[in-house]
Amino acid sequence: MRHTTLPWKPQHVPRCYPGTQRRPLPWQRSLFIARAARCAARSIKHSRACRRLSPRSTAAAAMDFSDTITHDDISPRPLGATAPVVAPSGRFLASVAQLPAPEPPAGPAGIAAATSKPARGRVVLLVRSTRSLALKFQLDLDASCRGRPPVWYVGGQDPEDSVPRLLVAGTDAVHVFDLDELGEEGGRDRAPGHVVVEQKNWGPNVPIEAAQWGTTPNVIVLLSAFEIAAAVWSLPTRQSVEIFNVRALSLRPSRSGARHLTVVTRPVSQDYMTVLDGNAQPVVSFPLRTIRDLAGHAWSPDGRWLACYDMALELRVAIYTATGTLYRTYTAPGDSLGASALAWSPSGNLLAVAGLGRDVLCLNTTTFRPAMVLGHRAVLAQNTDQVFVEQDSAQTRFKRAFAAVPLAAHKPDQAGFTLAFSPDGAYLATTCRLHPTTLWIWALEAGAVPLLAANVVFLQPVQAVKWCPQRSALLLAVCGQRGDRSDAVYVWNSAWRLPARLAVPVEAGALDSVAGAGWVHTGPPAGADDSLEAMLRVVVSAPRGALVVGYLDDSDEAEPVDDDERVRRLIEGAEQRDWADNVTQADDDLDDTFAMARRQVVA
Repeated sequence: MRHTTLPWKPQHVPRCYPGTQRRPLPWQRSLFIARAARCAARSIKHSRACRRLSPRSTAAAAMDFSDTITHDDISPRPLGATAPVVAPSGRFLASVAQLPAPEPPAGPAGIAAATSKPARGRVVLLVRSTRSLALKFQLDLDASCRGRPPVWYVGGQDPEDSVPRLLVAGTDAVHVFDLDELGEEGGRDRAPGHVVVEQKNWGPNVPIEAAQWGTTPNVIVLLSAFEIAAAVWSLPTRQSVEIFNVRALSLRPSRSGARHLTVVTRPVSQDYMTVLDGNAQPVVSFPLRTIRDLAGHAWSPDGRWLACYDMALELRVAIYTATGTLYRTYTAPGDSLGASALAWSPSGNLLAVAGLGRDVLCLNTTTFRPAMVLGHRAVLAQNTDQVFVEQDSAQTRFKRAFAAVPLAAHKPDQAGFTLAFSPDGAYLATTCRLHPTTLWIWALEAGAVPLLAANVVFLQPVQAVKWCPQRSALLLAVCGQRGDRSDAVYVWNSAWRLPARLAVPVEAGALDSVAGAGWVHTGPPAGADDSLEAMLRVVVSAPRGALVVGYLDDSDEAEPVDDDERVRRLIEGAEQRDWADNVTQADDDLDDTFAMARRQVVA
């Protein structure tokens, strides 16, 4: 335990009273010891801002980054690309890039081409390996796919079981690629399987708005603009089923692993929920009678319950069974505003309901009654060591705030919350749009009062929070851009003393700001030499498509007990001998102060 000179001397315990040989009584010595402990605690709190992290915590928060990938291995060099999307298995990165237009030829033909409609460059799909960052292949797309991000197929409980397929949607057609036989090492392999699905039934004036995967990797769903219709395509049979008046689509999970496509339609003035089978045929259809205007819905992880909420001026959540029976309706008491978000815990024992105010309700899925209320106040609580405030300083990134911290008021365009459960359901991360720079992390235990694990106050608004798929208590936060600064990515770990701000390498013209970041799923290493695969990886992308991969080695997450914890235990009467023996202070008065503490502990 290292100590520096305290900013002021604590009152020492006298060996005897002045002018007499009488020693203090035992109860008086206890008061002196408690007073000395309180003085030491206040002095350590006062000097905390001058102390750096311990060597182990600094090593745990460090991250090594790869070289910046600016797509220089492509000729001609792309003008820009979409943010890379990581495959569920963590093997590939996919993005859509825009190539520059070819130069016009010399002579009269070039002059005529320059005065006519300007030519645009090709649009290509780029797929890279997350391990070597080598380009696997590039394939031409339609010009209408410009700026459309690719979508990977996600299926099954284990991401390793997902079939490596992706799709890119244009305004008139959808490109589907099969990467099953694509290798992971460097070098460009043969082109993967490629299927183009053209939707001509809607006419030229109704473009494709978006596309997503269906229940299997052989089914895709196309959504039209203006919520007119949806088309469910079967790739093996090359047939489609059209559904009109579509408002929302979702996938219903089940305990057996099979999934069903669910569609919300509004033919007249009532919302209907329809469950489709693998052939896009209706299995069951029922009206949502208690919902006036559906704003959102979510299926439970086991597919037993369907939670819905509307846009009314009251917080009301309707719970339906999979067959359409209304099981329970919960309405918040008082003059509460409407709901803004829903989220099921991974185990399905809690349903988090966020309102338009400052509270998040966690409903017990047995009775669908509030089990806990998570309040988000404008002033953070004092007398706690879980509040971290970011500092605009290169030496001190975060510091604990033991006093009350008022949050800056903000008038958002739309009130509400964002909710994110950890993979094991032990933590819940929430952000409130009324205070966009603050992140709340709650520790949830069954049958216990929720504990505030951390309150992190950033300098910029929080844009996204993502939990690590391999670590339950590791959270990635992406904040707003800071001009020419690129360190807007943060990592919080329950085992660390302070949150960490990742120093993303800055490269002028390529990676001068951060557009997004996400975790890469990494499985167990294939061999003893694959130590790189065992590390946690983060992909950070720039607005124009440049990217870097960071490697976080958290093999030693355990952090030694800091000085605050030792002082807290001293005040509570624990570890007095160890703490007193470790005091190495040259001051005679300080040595006298703790000398009697040693004698009392030994006695």
